[in-house]
Amino acid sequence: MRKNEQGLARNIPSKIKREVRLRCGCGCVICGCMFYEYEHFDPPFVDCKSHNSEGITLLCGRHHSNKTRGFIPQSEIVKANSSPYAKREKFWEEMYFDNKPPVIALGNNRSYCFRDILIINNKKILSVDPPEFKDSPYRISAFFFDQENNPILSIDKNCF
Repeated sequence: MRKNEQGLARNIPSKIKREVRLRCGCGCVICGCMFYEYEHFDPPFVDCKSHNSEGITLLCGRHHSNKTRGFIPQSEIVKANSSPYAKREKFWEEMYFDNKPPVIALGNNRSYCFRDILIINNKKILSVDPPEFKDSPYRISAFFFDQENNPILSIDKNCF
């Protein structure tokens, strides 16, 4: 497991992640996308000595990449973190839910249930969990593997 110069591992404890999701509205603080990554912004991960939920926010892949490359200034991350998009708008970009359970369509098959929708060779491939908090999105998990059964893409409850 990779560690920063302070000896802190990247793995954020579950309790801290939950606090961040609750504070950020379960979506990118800038655009509201329900698929997100955790970003240490205050201080940046390289300088962190511990995982502090107040210094971690949620960013979608696009905004996380742009922040990392220096295209989004730190001041914009701080501003967005103080008023997360999904908390203000009650909307998650890319997904339009009106508090009704989603219907998952795979070919001619329709799934109206939650949890494990597609399992192949005892491996969960696709699942949908109910919202974690009031007014938060459904949580989608999807795991894809190559021909040698190595993971090539994973989304675990909306987190890449």
